[in-house]
Amino acid sequence: MSSQNLSQENLNYLNMLPPEARAQVIGQLTAGDAGAGMLGMGMMATMPPVASSLFDKTENTYASTLLGSKRKFGYDFFTKTPSSYAPLIDLPIPNTYQINPGDILEVITVGADQLKRQLRVGLNGVLQMPVIGDVQIAGLTLEQVNIKVNEIYSKTSLGTEVIISMQDLQPFQVFVLGAAKNPGAYTVNPLTTASNLLILSGGVEDYGSLRNMQIKRGEETYPFDFYKQLIFGDRSGDKTLRPGDTVFIPPAINFVEVKGKVNRPLTYEIKKTDTISDILTFAQEALFDADMDRLVINYVDKDQITNKQISASDQFEDVTKILSMDIRGKGLETNLNPVVVGPVKQNDFIYSENIKLNELIKNLEFADNVYPFFGVVMNDVGNFKLSPFSLSDADTYRDIEVKPNSVIRFFANEDIQVFNDLLQESADGLDKLENRLLKSFFEVVAVESEEESDLSAPQPQTSNALKREIEKRFNENFIEDSVQSRFESQIVGEDALEDYKNQRELEQRKMADASSKLLKYEFLLTNPEIFKLLKSHAITVEGEFTRNGLYPVFGSVEINKIIDFIGGYTPMAEKSMVEYIDLSNNISVLSPDKRYLVKNPINASLTVPSISSKYVRVKVMGEVNNPGEYTLLPGTTLEELYRRSGGLKSTASSKSIFLSRASVKKAEKEALENSKKKLLDGIFYNLTNANSAQTGGSVGELVSIFNLADQTEPIGRVVGDLSPESKTAKELILEQDDEIYVFNKPQIISVIGEVNSSSTLVFQDNKDLNFYIESTGGFTKYANKREVYVISSDGTARPVSGNYFSSDFYRLAPGDTIVVPKKLGGISGLPLVQVITRSVSDIAFAAASLNAISD
Repeated sequence: MSSQNLSQENLNYLNMLPPEARAQVIGQLTAGDAGAGMLGMGMMATMPPVASSLFDKTENTYASTLLGSKRKFGYDFFTKTPSSYAPLIDLPIPNTYQINPGDILEVITVGADQLKRQLRVGLNGVLQMPVIGDVQIAGLTLEQVNIKVNEIYSKTSLGTEVIISMQDLQPFQVFVLGAAKNPGAYTVNPLTTASNLLILSGGVEDYGSLRNMQIKRGEETYPFDFYKQLIFGDRSGDKTLRPGDTVFIPPAINFVEVKGKVNRPLTYEIKKTDTISDILTFAQEALFDADMDRLVINYVDKDQITNKQISASDQFEDVTKILSMDIRGKGLETNLNPVVVGPVKQNDFIYSENIKLNELIKNLEFADNVYPFFGVVMNDVGNFKLSPFSLSDADTYRDIEVKPNSVIRFFANEDIQVFNDLLQESADGLDKLENRLLKSFFEVVAVESEEESDLSAPQPQTSNALKREIEKRFNENFIEDSVQSRFESQIVGEDALEDYKNQRELEQRKMADASSKLLKYEFLLTNPEIFKLLKSHAITVEGEFTRNGLYPVFGSVEINKIIDFIGGYTPMAEKSMVEYIDLSNNISVLSPDKRYLVKNPINASLTVPSISSKYVRVKVMGEVNNPGEYTLLPGTTLEELYRRSGGLKSTASSKSIFLSRASVKKAEKEALENSKKKLLDGIFYNLTNANSAQTGGSVGELVSIFNLADQTEPIGRVVGDLSPESKTAKELILEQDDEIYVFNKPQIISVIGEVNSSSTLVFQDNKDLNFYIESTGGFTKYANKREVYVISSDGTARPVSGNYFSSDFYRLAPGDTIVVPKKLGGISGLPLVQVITRSVSDIAFAAASLNAISD
């Protein structure tokens, strides 16, 4: 079902959602319309998830630009391929098609017996023919069926010719398992091939193998190497699927990165039987100026990674040990003077062969913002090498030889801030677009490094190319005319259309923000080897320093110079508790001397705690003798706080105590957000799945649950007996920002949930549960009478079971809240709906129950 086919009932439910959620579902429905044609006949039974926005459907060309040869070949085939193929009626049925149970055949007899009928193949594979009776034809091709039937007729009805053709094909179920984007069962038409199924299921995860896929049919297994199709156009392995077939995608084991002078520098999956020549073929062969005698490979040799130069004609025993292959160009060693990059005022050096870096630095004048603790020399003669150094330690650059074509990179303080910003983006989680662009990059960046790293040369990227790509993408019109006209035709109404447009504008602003960030991070993104080096040598500075962050440090430097560089301490710093830890060198120093030497740190940290970290601040309010904010020592219990605050007043209820904790509130908020996401998935599934039973009711119930989750504010309540002298009060350790409310003795009872009029009633002794429910007008027709429970004033919940209309069954108390949950019908597409609903309801009702003790 597409957005064009939504019933009025479902449209009404859709308009009940908050604007942002409604726009998200509408975006999914619009995106889903494009893929509807692919489903063909009967294929709606199982739909893969649809992108939540138009951005999710676009090709990841930023990543292509930024990642270069690190991008894996073949996986974007599924995103580039149009998400539809021709409906069954438009496809010619070949004579080689094998008949399946349920297929409808047109049978025409000419001659002595003339008839024309449409006959369905039985589930047992039998075709019930007139005159000759049952004929077993399942598994035969259409051509074989014609031959077999005519042979039988020739013996029983002389002079009769039978012509059998396909009238309609019966869809059947197949499976895609393993490293598929959306593994599961799919209903497909009988002409579907393995590659069609992979497209339908959203493609292959980038850790899945494209070369070792398997088509499992009963006891038989057929290998499927997708590279044969992608690279050579050989579709012989792309079998037409049969009922019950499984396409299995195992994990990929071996990849090789091919870069340099080839037509398609990417990362390719390889097998042990491949050769160097095969790998070059995968990369669409070498360019005209490639030096085929200068292929630099990084490979695993026993327990270490090393590199060497080989010729394209050389035999390599096991190519799966090769990690990368760089095809160098002819004339690469042209002697060019080194290039100095960074905050340098004057550059008055004359290059001579075998010059050392220390001699070069003597002739440079640096700007005031030069970063003193880290620089790098990139030498590109022979094997590519990064040599880090530090302006603050002359020993680190005294012996570095500056070769022709080298780049000497000095960093500015602003560069280090950009480095930290990029780390912060990755730590906090980028929005969906940025995350896709940067995901592969962060996966290949490791923390480990050596003082001088022998690495294969990085694939060069240009600023202009990146800027052109950003400009192209940003100027695209993401709201297509067809989308706009579809909504303007009153499919979902003007309000929904406006929500949809607002959502698109928001995403365009996000796109602009992503573009500026990509340009800001361009150097580090296009030089991941340098990013890796900076990260591995960075000291993590945390606590009460003026500027926290990660600061790359190479060589030896006095710790006070690092502290001075980051602006020293804040007024709240506990300076006597400064701690330096270097895990790689097994060093831990508390209160180091100012002249303490930090030496070649790897995975190191420098911390100073706050004076206030010695204490815990909490609030106690309400019916206590001395309410207010208290500063306590760590480990202070709730019981001790009662004593500090002068104890409870005589008007206080020792059972009606509410403790709000930040960590509990955070967990409740995360639970609500996760539930909302799953509920939107369920709404979308029910709106688009034609086979979903009772679709309207399911959507309505899911919308109701979603709105409850959206309107609920977590309270973070710690439940239990918190009264003075209780076991809990004596053992509960208070945490930072805890808030304790002590309420008056309650005089009321609340009834909430599926009753005709949720109410707060004056408590009456000796009145039972039935009395209070009847006082609110009784149960609604949606009430789940078997799941009624009571939340006591201390926050604990007690289920009510059995004959709760009996007057002596349960004795209510002031401050109780009677909760009548909703009875859920069968909801399709969301197996965990009962769990999600209970989670949302518990949080919502817990918040509402405060009314019974706070009013």
